[in-house]
Formats: sequence, structure tokens, C-alpha cells
Amino acid sequence: MVLDAQGDRVAAVNRTPESQQLMVEILGAAAALFSRGGFQGTTTQQLADAVGLVKATLYYHIGNKEELLLRITKTVIDERIARWEPIVANPTAPTATVIQSLIEEHCRMIPRYRDWFLVVADELKHLPPPLLPQVLERIDVTNAMLQEVIERGIASGELATTDPHTATLVIMAMLNSMNRWYRPRGRLSNDQLARETTAVVLNGVLA
Repeated sequence: MVLDAQGDRVAAVNRTPESQQLMVEILGAAAALFSRGGFQGTTTQQLADAVGLVKATLYYHIGNKEELLLRITKTVIDERIARWEPIVANPTAPTATVIQSLIEEHCRMIPRYRDWFLVVADELKHLPPPLLPQVLERIDVTNAMLQEVIERGIASGELATTDPHTATLVIMAMLNSMNRWYRPRGRLSNDQLARETTAVVLNGVLA
């Protein structure tokens, strides 16, 4: 989706392989700039410089900054949904195993998408009203997937919590906060971080 009056032309350009690769570079650069300087604090000139384009060429590909913000947020949330769907789809797996797998997949995304997650956490308020519901709907899908797992665990007697909604929000807040402090070359490897996080989560909800 493109938001400016040149939408048909921009969409056509973005269908070519070269433009698709360029769009990946633009989104990555925009996520880095937005996460550090904020959406409002980032200029299109800074973004153009980051990807080696003149502003006119940049606008030819992106439409406007709001379009970039929407694409960044939807891309990272939709990838998490895609990673979680096959895990949640197994209703017979032990709840602890499912929760650990969900956390592991989230951790695997951090090295590539750390800036993107920070943009989701801090910059959604800058999406205009027609666009914000699109992102909030996808976030609700993610939360619903985790809540479904927790509800199954409660029903099977594996989890002790009596409030799956609150448990979901607490776990999601924990996962989302990891993007602020986790460093890929830090003391814990990605897998170790997932195991430690899972232990903390499950110690709070296991029966």
C-alpha cells in the first residue's frame, strides 16, 4: 500500500526485484533512524543519505514517512505471527514447550529486527488514525495467539494463573522489553537468553 497521489506508479516500481531489494534497504535504514532519532526527528534527507539516494528518487519509492512507519511495524509483527502460527497450531504439545518455542522464535528475531521492534514500541503514536488500526489489529493477533496457549495450559492444569489476559500482557511486555537491552555479542547467546527468559516466565505461571 502506498499513501501518496503517485501510489499506482510507486506500487508498480516496487514490484521489480531491484526495487524490492532497495525497499528492504530503505526499511532497514528507516528503522535504524527512527529508533535512534525518533520518527519526527528523522528527515527524509537523512534517510535519502543513508541509502545513497536523492530525495526525489526516495519519494519515488516510498510515498511518505508514514508509509515507511506502517511498513516497518507491519513487517516485524507479521513475521512474528508467521513464526508463531505453526507452534501454536499444535494443541497436544506441553504448554511449557510451546511457550519456550514462542520465546525462542522472538529471540531469534532480535538480532535482525531490534531497531524495528523499538520503532513498534515507541513510534506507533505517529501513525495517522486511518493507519494505526492496521497495526493494532496485528498486535492483537499476536497477543491472542499467546493467550490461547495460556488458556490451554490452564485448562490442562499445567499453568496456575487464573487470569490469562494479564499473563499474556506481562509476558508480551517482557519479550518486547528485551529489544532495548539485549546485545547479540553480550554475555548470553541467543539460545541461552531464550532459555533464561523461559525459566523466568514459567516460574511465575507453572502449576
